[in-house]
Amino acid sequence: PTRAPTVQDIQNIFSNCTTMEDPKEQNDSQVQEILPPVRPRISRNCSVEQLKEDLDVENFDEDSLLPIGSAVQLYATGADPIYRQPWKVDKQTAWTGSGVCTRGNRIITNAHCVHNATMIQIQRQDNPKKWRARATAVAHDLDLAVIEVDDADFWIDAVTADFAPVDKPIELYTEVNAIGFPLGGSTLCVTKGVISRFDAHLYAHPENLGVLEASKNYHGPIFILQVDSAINAGNSGGPAVDQSGDVVGIASSGIDEAQNIGFVIPASIVHLFLDEVKSMGKWTGVSELGLWHRSLEADTYRLSIGMDAKATGVLVEEVAPLSALFQKVLPGDILTHIDGSSISNEGKVPISVSQQTVYVECEALITCKPKGTPTKFGLLRKNDKGVLTKITVIGNMKPFSPLVPRFHSFDIVPEYVLVGGIVFSRASLPLAISVEKFYGDDFRKCFFEYKKNESHEKVVVVDILRHDINIGYSFETDIKFLESVNGEVVRNLSHLAAIITKLEAEKAELDNSSDDKNFVKFYFQGPSKFPDIVLEKSKISNANQEICKDHAIFNVISPSLLRS
Repeated sequence: PTRAPTVQDIQNIFSNCTTMEDPKEQNDSQVQEILPPVRPRISRNCSVEQLKEDLDVENFDEDSLLPIGSAVQLYATGADPIYRQPWKVDKQTAWTGSGVCTRGNRIITNAHCVHNATMIQIQRQDNPKKWRARATAVAHDLDLAVIEVDDADFWIDAVTADFAPVDKPIELYTEVNAIGFPLGGSTLCVTKGVISRFDAHLYAHPENLGVLEASKNYHGPIFILQVDSAINAGNSGGPAVDQSGDVVGIASSGIDEAQNIGFVIPASIVHLFLDEVKSMGKWTGVSELGLWHRSLEADTYRLSIGMDAKATGVLVEEVAPLSALFQKVLPGDILTHIDGSSISNEGKVPISVSQQTVYVECEALITCKPKGTPTKFGLLRKNDKGVLTKITVIGNMKPFSPLVPRFHSFDIVPEYVLVGGIVFSRASLPLAISVEKFYGDDFRKCFFEYKKNESHEKVVVVDILRHDINIGYSFETDIKFLESVNGEVVRNLSHLAAIITKLEAEKAELDNSSDDKNFVKFYFQGPSKFPDIVLEKSKISNANQEICKDHAIFNVISPSLLRS
């Protein structure tokens, strides 16, 4: 069956067994044939004790409630792009992971299990065959992905699991079972533990992709569960199941240096992801606050800005121009409440979990919201007399584009403009993690800027391919941010492509003069008013052809840039 049997199903089965013509002549094998092949899972509203009473079973095995058959193993093969040489990809690698079958013929797993995968195969626990699959939606910020298997035969008799309802409370210190296919064997593995902590922070996957906390490139903390069940490599993407058989989350990561610390993405976050995928066909990112603020822990600081002794909150220093709160919240405002929840001077809000109060970063109240959700913000703002007064603003929360794109194939792809061996591309996180020096002080400045408008990008030199035309120019120590070409300010990479295409079309003749029309001059950001690189315009075309031939490059400009 595609659903787990309910208590009524089990009662009907036992009823049929006891109304046969000769029940005394039944043997164990006959009864076994009548029972379902899948171990039953109780309904959400039924306790283990109630099930024992209904079935009149003294020694009921609570492990039988686990939807073990819903877990699948994932086999993936892929290759990472090389952003410093955007026309290339890295060598092919292979890895494994886990997933869980759900209603609607979908498999849920982690985003890092399918990241840069070119081939995905799925294997059920009860069948050695590997089925071809494809990722249809990926959320790198949530570390979640949807996989679909098009072959209908895969879903015949497949067991599916249900995620805990959004309104089901999280019970700390209750038992949880992590189901998956970790390293160390080829068969299914179940590890027991408890939910030991409820928190909100940056997930391991986006952190590994370069997202920095406490930067303007950070999308914000997201709710997460900590468990002491063993979660090892290969467990990723598998279900974490409570005692009632509900999937309370998806296993995501662990800490190698610590013992029995694993992290599970809560079912509420999974629902947030799946609801948007079902309604929009894709994931567009978590809702973001878009406020750069500072804590107000110092009494003297609060006194200096006129705050009452009992008031708490954080001081807004900047508002992201593309955020939902731009021109609604102003620099200098004090953010005191989100949807009625009081914000502490440290920037945290209280959350009630299992009759306990825990404090998380205030942004976590935003990242858990569906797109467009109206959200009420309480502020203190100085009036015309310089006195702080209470005001309320409402914003429909949404994601917005960062200045430095975060995730390959989501908001960035490796594109380039090649001019006389100088390779230009966009500043991005995939570029940063591929070139160590891109995490230097100059590049880090990009993480502390908001994107001004949708066309605003940082264009950088990523490499210089040696040729006679560029002898004397070096790319060894620092990052070069392009500012202008021949006096024209470069807005983004597509704009640079248009500028270079126009300049190359101007068939200039070399006359050994210093006339500006004979040269292409590149100015980088910095104090100097003089060009950093100068190329002879008439030699660029031939040099490009020779460089492309030597390095097996098909185009001097990414074709997608010419179409934009």
